[in-house]
Amino acid sequence: PVIVRYFDELARAIPDGVWITAVDRKGNTLTIDGVAESYNRVASFMRNLEASDWYASPNLSSVQAAPDQGEDASTFKMTVETSAPVDPAAEAAKAAQ
Repeated sequence: PVIVRYFDELARAIPDGVWITAVDRKGNTLTIDGVAESYNRVASFMRNLEASDWYASPNLSSVQAAPDQGEDASTFKMTVETSAPVDPAAEAAKAAQ
């Protein structure tokens, strides 16, 4: 099932020091809310999503300091598009038709 792959890839993309507090899906867009130990952790999370075959175009919509969560902690909100990877064999078969 494709949904299992999306959740597996999301879990693999989350670096240490990042906690997801909410995920909402509308169409092909996921909205992710979370807390990170530092802004660098958020940037790492975005790079991991961009490198994934299952996600594309991460966009950070807000970051706010969260001193109650830790000295350099931030809450964040981002969106990312879901995109299933392209199978080269299937693409070659389509092109041959």
